[in-house]
Amino acid sequence: MIQLFSKILKGFSAASGPLILLALITSRLLSIVASWVAYRLIHPEGLAPAIYAFQIIAFLIPFMGLGLYHGTLKYGAELAQPEARMALYHAVLRRGRKWNILLVALLCGSGYIWDWGFPQGGRYLMIFSWMLFFSFEYEMQRGAFRLSGRNDYYARSEMLHWGLVLVFVTIGAWLFGAEGYALAFVIAPALTTGYWYLRKTSYFRKPASPPPPIQGFFIRYGIHTAFANVIAKLLFAVDIILIGRLLTEESAVSLYKYLTLIPFSVLFMSNAYMTAHFVELSAKMRDVEFIRNFVREYHLLFGVISIAFVAFCYLFGPMLLALFGDELLPYLEVFVVLSVGVTGILFLRGLYGNLLAAFGRADLAFYAGLLGLLVNIVSNFWLIPKYGLMGAALTSAGVMWLTGLVSAGFFYSIARRMGGRTV
Repeated sequence: MIQLFSKILKGFSAASGPLILLALITSRLLSIVASWVAYRLIHPEGLAPAIYAFQIIAFLIPFMGLGLYHGTLKYGAELAQPEARMALYHAVLRRGRKWNILLVALLCGSGYIWDWGFPQGGRYLMIFSWMLFFSFEYEMQRGAFRLSGRNDYYARSEMLHWGLVLVFVTIGAWLFGAEGYALAFVIAPALTTGYWYLRKTSYFRKPASPPPPIQGFFIRYGIHTAFANVIAKLLFAVDIILIGRLLTEESAVSLYKYLTLIPFSVLFMSNAYMTAHFVELSAKMRDVEFIRNFVREYHLLFGVISIAFVAFCYLFGPMLLALFGDELLPYLEVFVVLSVGVTGILFLRGLYGNLLAAFGRADLAFYAGLLGLLVNIVSNFWLIPKYGLMGAALTSAGVMWLTGLVSAGFFYSIARRMGGRTV
């Protein structure tokens, strides 16, 4: 047992370092507190249109900047000279900004003339559209920190951003209700990037060398990754969208959103671990022994985490839900089902989806997600009217495990074709 926990601590330390791990834990806690504050200050029916619009924006986020920011870290890490890396950063930033201006204009125009199927949904979509513009700046900035080996800046930026979200959600929800809540997600990334640009002006100065051209493979990788990410986000967002369309109670949208908050928050562990190892995995994909050991250690680590998390949610679920409001307590079983579902991502999809991307096969991760999305939509149309929020939870839990199994099947199929029969 001591050896097991030693391996877990070693895995997390190797994955992201103490500072980044602390930043990610802090940011998730700040996110939960911000959601709790909004829920306590705004009536669920008043918050519902903002949450609905946010879910629409959620699956557009991977396409901000034409999705080019996805490849900045992967291909920038292959450049030996820091000046070349920063030249790539500025080339992607310049092209991405042009796309974002067009995207924001389209969303604002559509939100002005259409409510997107939910009362006041268009108005909130217009606000959240600016989140795309500033979040692209924020993600690019964090990518530049990692390319330069400044993980301390990356961690501090993460904590600053979510600290500002909490501050402005509190102030905005108190003074302006749901509109203030929405504006917080625009102001926070804008101020975070502005702070670092002012503090590190020379750090982001354009290098003397001309920016490299954005090659076709770079664009294809970004688009494939964007589609894979948007499908993954849609697997979560489609429940909220269909609940809003299929159930008569507007408050059901807010209730389900907060039932998913804690289960989905734990996914940062797998994201942190795989993100930190991604470059090493890409370089050693032909090393069968390395990949085999990595997969074994990942399953050991996240198998323990998954079991502990489900047990924690089962034992302390009433207390956790009561923190947000007694109206959530009747949905304890929904909460537990969702906690079981997310272990499918922790244990399977978080690993194999990233391994496929490291192989350069983000398209297969997209196909696995697309299959899950189709199953999700069909099942929700059948189960939500019949079982309400439990129907949405059962569908989500099943789809999370399904996409993990399909991703694993794709990975082992590729590994065998590449000669890695023992992986």
